[in-house]
Amino acid sequence: MQVYMLYGAPTSGKGTICKLFPSNHIVSMGNLLRQQQLVDGANMVSSEVVNKLLLEELKEKQHLPFVILDGYPRTVDQIEFIKNQSNIHLKRFIHLSCNDETVLYRTSLREVCLCGASYMPVLKPSKISGICDLCGQQLFRRNDDDLTQVKKRLEIYHAETPKMISAFKDICLQIDMNENDCFQNACKILASSERHFEFLKDKEIIRT
Repeated sequence: MQVYMLYGAPTSGKGTICKLFPSNHIVSMGNLLRQQQLVDGANMVSSEVVNKLLLEELKEKQHLPFVILDGYPRTVDQIEFIKNQSNIHLKRFIHLSCNDETVLYRTSLREVCLCGASYMPVLKPSKISGICDLCGQQLFRRNDDDLTQVKKRLEIYHAETPKMISAFKDICLQIDMNENDCFQNACKILASSERHFEFLKDKEIIRT
């Protein structure tokens, strides 16, 4: 199995990029942890638990030619763990780069829906303010989008990033996600970088 790792700060665009792919090709560690009720703000879950969840999820997807990991690995022991899996070929480490000012602005305004959609002004506004485009439910703010929590998550992100870049420097692809047209730019870069991503060349960015 070929594995792509998607990495970036909060609101750097990981969720939107992932939704451009068939959902069965995505392994979102954040979603898995939330489903297991193991996330509390910026608190870290042990790597033993995270690694176990990862292997269980990959086992269910072993028939697929590739998967994209969203939010994994995050620590040195997780890096070592995935590098030591003989049945996994680490193809590319995709770093969505975003400065702190942009992150704090976006998270201060982001709204989400129970169906999984998320919205924010300029980049991905909902058609009707406060209402989900997909299901019509009321939008709300996630607890971990509180600015205090976001700043804690940014501290963790900045501590992790040098280790991540160093560990995967030979397969690292960095994409700037600060501009308003960042998703279109990201699609062009990804489409030209990997055979599995060629379909993104003409992909329309949808508000989900």
